[in-house]
Amino acid sequence: VVVFPSVLPIGVAAQEPWTVTASTTSPLPIGSCSAIQLEVRDAKTREIPRNASGDRVTVADFDIVLTSGSPVAVQWLDGYHPRACACQGGSVGGDAVITATYPSASLAQGYRVPGVALQSNGAFSIGKPNGTFQPPSCTAPSPRPSITRSALPVSSTTLATKPTTKPIAIGPAPVTRVPVAPATTAPAPTLTPLPLPSSPIFPTTTTGAPTDAIAIAPTGMRATQGAVPTGLRLVPNVPIIASLLWDEMPNAVSYSLRRGVGTNAPVERLSRTAAGEKGALDTIPDPRATYSYSLFVTYADGSFNTSPTVEYVSPPLKNPSGFTAQHVGEGNVIFGWQAEPGAKTYRLDGPGFPSEGLHMDSTSGTYPTPAGANSWKLTTLYAGNFADYANPSTASAVVRVLPVHSQTWLTKNNGAGTEEQVQMPRQRPVECLLGGLGACVYPSVLPNQLQYPYDVNYAAFLGKNEGADGPLGLYGWLDLYPFNELWRDPRQFAIEAVYGNPGDLGFGRRSDCFQRTRTGLLPGVYTVCYAAAHGFPPGDPQFNDPGVITAPKEGEKEGFILAMVITKEPTGTTFMVFVPSVRKVDQVVGSVSGAYKLATEVSLDTEGPKYVPFACLSCHGGKYNPTTHKVDDASFLPIVPDLQSFASEGEKASQQERIRRINAIIAKSGSAPSVAAYINGLYGNQVSVAGRTATPDFVPSGWQTQAGFYRQVVRPYCATCHMAAPAQWNFASWGNFSENAGLIIAAVCKAHTMPHSELQFKAFWTKDTGPVYLPGLLATVLHDPNTPGPPPSCR
Repeated sequence: VVVFPSVLPIGVAAQEPWTVTASTTSPLPIGSCSAIQLEVRDAKTREIPRNASGDRVTVADFDIVLTSGSPVAVQWLDGYHPRACACQGGSVGGDAVITATYPSASLAQGYRVPGVALQSNGAFSIGKPNGTFQPPSCTAPSPRPSITRSALPVSSTTLATKPTTKPIAIGPAPVTRVPVAPATTAPAPTLTPLPLPSSPIFPTTTTGAPTDAIAIAPTGMRATQGAVPTGLRLVPNVPIIASLLWDEMPNAVSYSLRRGVGTNAPVERLSRTAAGEKGALDTIPDPRATYSYSLFVTYADGSFNTSPTVEYVSPPLKNPSGFTAQHVGEGNVIFGWQAEPGAKTYRLDGPGFPSEGLHMDSTSGTYPTPAGANSWKLTTLYAGNFADYANPSTASAVVRVLPVHSQTWLTKNNGAGTEEQVQMPRQRPVECLLGGLGACVYPSVLPNQLQYPYDVNYAAFLGKNEGADGPLGLYGWLDLYPFNELWRDPRQFAIEAVYGNPGDLGFGRRSDCFQRTRTGLLPGVYTVCYAAAHGFPPGDPQFNDPGVITAPKEGEKEGFILAMVITKEPTGTTFMVFVPSVRKVDQVVGSVSGAYKLATEVSLDTEGPKYVPFACLSCHGGKYNPTTHKVDDASFLPIVPDLQSFASEGEKASQQERIRRINAIIAKSGSAPSVAAYINGLYGNQVSVAGRTATPDFVPSGWQTQAGFYRQVVRPYCATCHMAAPAQWNFASWGNFSENAGLIIAAVCKAHTMPHSELQFKAFWTKDTGPVYLPGLLATVLHDPNTPGPPPSCR
């Protein structure tokens, strides 16, 4: 018997030679009516039986009665179409019994089939109200309309007066209630990171012995006994589906497979002719119960018999093997698993899916999921929507999705700036040139040699180098002569540090610093550092290529992009960016020199040019002073060997001394105290000792209690820039970091404004760190264990 979810068979009574099946909607919502279906079949021919007039037996030949503890009523649309109605005021979940009796009391004797009298009872349940409508038949009985029948043949008078065969007992069949589909009562599993919690193996159902939706109510049989059927047996099969075979019996004309459970009446599961297959697959209604099967055989001589029973207990429910989840980018995850025999569907639960799970017929699929370290559960749904929820198959994947940042990179604290705020040298080129070479020689510092607005002519002035009689241009302005040269002079190649900078700007770098103590009008420590950048610009496919940035070229050779120069003195800090211009013959000194353009903007990411110095301040700290046109409280930043890249370990070792010398100058430059403290700690308070190397994998003393977290998150993405920040958020210790937990979560996880450079932002959110999801780790570590609830989301 095929059971459809929306229309469930509710009762069957069998009296040879007929099988009767009645059905209606179950549960039937209060305030609704549904057609009562009645199917009558001849047990031998499987055809609809006919009466003496030759007409088929229909529901019009039966009396239909509804009984229930809740108000129900029968409504006749016409003589052939009865409906069951659930009236207002009924009890949800209550049972209603439908009784079909043949022959109808109003059926004329001549239209009755001789020797047949039977009654079939079945049950349906009352469902939740469907509005407030009250079916008319609930307030006034629905009269049964009369019908017009075919004329009876002459012989029918004989049939009408002929005594019937042995009377057949009529009695009510056991009432069975249609169980609620488990899927509607099964709670969605709680979704938490692995390990997964336990949950009920099966959905909650009503108590008591499981019952079938169809019940057989024998109403009497002939006494002739045939041969006992043999060979009824179970063969291995999948959960919930019993696989049965039996022997072919000589002279058999039909086979009827019946199933019983507990004290309930057996139900007929199928009826076949002798020519049919000698086997069947039967889906049981509840895998927790023990079922008994028997085979009823009818023979050609009218005899019959029933086989001994065999018992069936469903094998354990199984969940799919080989469950995998793979992030393929842009938040999309491919799920796949091995098919499970007997599966109706599969249910996926976890991030990205609805609370009732995603039901799938296939064994794979690609779906969008939220960012983070995610776990999913997979269960096999068998017939009746039963599943082993306690032991789901599990798969995990880290989904790395780049969120939209809400603020332009490298504009935090000081904004984007304007062209008028670009910092310029304090020496006018025209005064230097008109006054002769001697006017530019150190220590000549005049009152008019202070800040002046930007002028494109400065590009030519700053491009000039040392002449025969003294320094010109940038060298003279930086007061470096006769001590050191800048990035283009071959004498620098032997002392400058060479490395790749993959986590900061993505360029190859050649760096050096110079420092002196001055007197006069501008006394104090005066420090100049440069970093010449080589490689490919942001957005180029080869940008941040390790093979390129670990081997920057000398001077202005191929690959040179720009040179950054920072000067720091007691009156403030100046940031300048130089880009290459045309090479030309120096008309003043008669020699070939490099020409540079003092750029007002610099492109350090794919968002395009940003004004100098503002693009620098997000990491170097400080505030732009519109009066002095310098930056107050800015800092140089240390070069940490472990955060740089080198062509080889040997190359790293060869650069250690050059990097130490630069760090020693930075530690004495008047930068933020946290910068000096970090450098001293990095070198064991011996940064000024020649030959001393940086401590590998260095963790500051204030971070020892969270060393692993510092190495994974803080050092590569936060520490260097925050050293230059104000003391209240310099992240110099775990205490300082944790005190700013609220600000960090707001900036990183909510506003997505930090990390504040493109390279670090993208790496923090998308770098493959195995099963560790860095934003999730950050949120978890910063979560106060005394605060109720889970850690804040960081996606």
